[in-house]
Amino acid sequence: MNDELKALSEMDQLTGLYNRRKIETHLYSEFTRYIRHKEVFSIILFDIDNFKSINDKYGHSIGDFLLKELGTLLKNI
Repeated sequence: MNDELKALSEMDQLTGLYNRRKIETHLYSEFTRYIRHKEVFSIILFDIDNFKSINDKYGHSIGDFLLKELGTLLKNI
């Protein structure tokens, strides 16, 4: 039960990707590792421009489908 609650608190329910809280925690951990060991790390952030127009034009169910597919693609990289 605790593992399930932890997963729910860390993951976006729609996409299955980590949520902002989990990302910030992980980024802080990696940054402190960098400070200690001077090991380089990278982070990639992106935004889906004009996504609202997709929801407006095609509906939220299509928008949700696209977000799920994007989440699947990102998890498989």
